[in-house]
Amino acid sequence: MDMRIAGALIGFVVGVIGYIIFKFWLLPIREYRRLKALIKADVKYYNTSISENMWKTEKKKRLQKVRKNILDLSDCYDHEIPVWYKIVLSRRRESPHEAAKHLIDLVNVHDSNLAFKRLEKARAALLIK
Repeated sequence: MDMRIAGALIGFVVGVIGYIIFKFWLLPIREYRRLKALIKADVKYYNTSISENMWKTEKKKRLQKVRKNILDLSDCYDHEIPVWYKIVLSRRRESPHEAAKHLIDLVNVHDSNLAFKRLEKARAALLIK
């Protein structure tokens, strides 16, 4: 009978630890990576529109989406991901706040060369290839 209680307690403790790791580590990191992938797609879209000289007509189509995604990424970085993952990102020199500075003000850019420079700085800040 004592072995059953010990087994149940061990199972309960392992379940609680697994839930904590999943809920507070794995889900926030997955969300961060998902948002980063969305921003990567948006940056690629803008680079394509700049190279095809469509910057002035195409820039407003995804602008609200880009701003929402970069703000969500910054919020996820500040409030959701664990501290140890922030340390990993800082060692990689990945900075969502630096990328946010360049992407949020993209609406005010009318020159395609300046927009390209801002996109490149944002890509460098997020380590997007």
